[in-house]
Amino acid sequence: MRPEPITLALACAAALAFASPTFAADKNAPATEANCISDASNLTGDERDKALAACPKPHSQQEKMKYCNATARVKDLHGDERRSFMSTCLKG
Repeated sequence: MRPEPITLALACAAALAFASPTFAADKNAPATEANCISDASNLTGDERDKALAACPKPHSQQEKMKYCNATARVKDLHGDERRSFMSTCLKG
């Protein structure tokens, strides 16, 4: 006899609800790009630049665009200075 789909759905929901979160993020794990950039935004000058340089680098073009935009925002770059930074950042 096959169980009804609703019974399977309820069983799956119950299993997920009571499962322990063994895959939860470790507090000692390396920072993600977004967290790293966010943390660096609270710093100024050389400290900020060092913190941004220590952030993990993105791999895909979309990740690079997000990373470079966020970094330019934190550095408060505008106009030609931002354009130049974005060009250099996206190449690297």
